[in-house]
Amino acid sequence: MTISKIKVAAALVALFLPLSGTAQIKTEKALVSKSPGVPMPKSERIPMADFKKLMASGSVVILDVRSNATYQRGHIPGALSMPGSTIDAATADKLSRMGKVIATYCACPAEHTAAAVAQDLQLLGVPAQAVVGGWNLWVEEKNPIKTGPDAR
Repeated sequence: MTISKIKVAAALVALFLPLSGTAQIKTEKALVSKSPGVPMPKSERIPMADFKKLMASGSVVILDVRSNATYQRGHIPGALSMPGSTIDAATADKLSRMGKVIATYCACPAEHTAAAVAQDLQLLGVPAQAVVGGWNLWVEEKNPIKTGPDAR
């Protein structure tokens, strides 16, 4: 190898080495981890109006990815409490077998947590979408709210 080829190879290694290990997929608890400064891939979003149509038709599984305590204080009727840290391969498999659209929501201004969980599910082969506006828009539009524990 010539000196210039060695320099190019070293530059490529230096460029890509910091990226290795910054985003990893696991099949246990935390599925996607990211290092600061490394943007997460965008996950699919579903507008609130389309989400409501799916709810009316009964063709959606709704996942509230906020904490269980927050869920109990108020959630979208029919939503399952599934904090993001509880998503694993077995859960993804069960959701996949339901044969419905999976919609995640949270109370983050930009649906960050819901998008991360939707992305985790997508990485496990489950089509999932984060609801645009999430919990905050749901409440702002004065939609029905249910309180108490998950009915599962």
